Amino acid sequence: MSSEQNTIAQVLVESAVKVVGKREFLKTVETMFGVSKSGGAVKSKEKKPRKPRTLKPVPEDNRCCARVKGDVSAVVGKRHLFESARCTRGCVASSDLCAIHRNQSEKFGALPDGRIGETLTNDQAERYCESTA
Repeated sequence: MSSEQNTIAQVLVESAVKVVGKREFLKTVETMFGVSKSGGAVKSKEKKPRKPRTLKPVPEDNRCCARVKGDVSAVVGKRHLFESARCTRGCVASSDLCAIHRNQSEKFGALPDGRIGETLTNDQAERYCESTA
């Protein structure tokens, strides 16, 4: 390289460092050329694939008693009607609800979909396509 080309390259590098910052510029150079500022090759970090979570089934007598939406049983216009289902999470100590539903009950004073075994309100009956009796 001639001295004129060297100064042009220097000016370009300096202006790039001013625009993006020294750290970001060095990171970009390292990823583009695979060389770190110490002169060694950069090792690429490969993420290990995560194995899927396997949920252990909770015994029926230790399950949360909150009612949740189950499978879609019907579609009326744009509305989906759901089957009534029981929460699949386990109960927390000294409660018949899981941590999520216990917190909802404390925060809002009631569960949004009620408990399994309780009669449905009119709102819930419309959502679950069941009778209130």
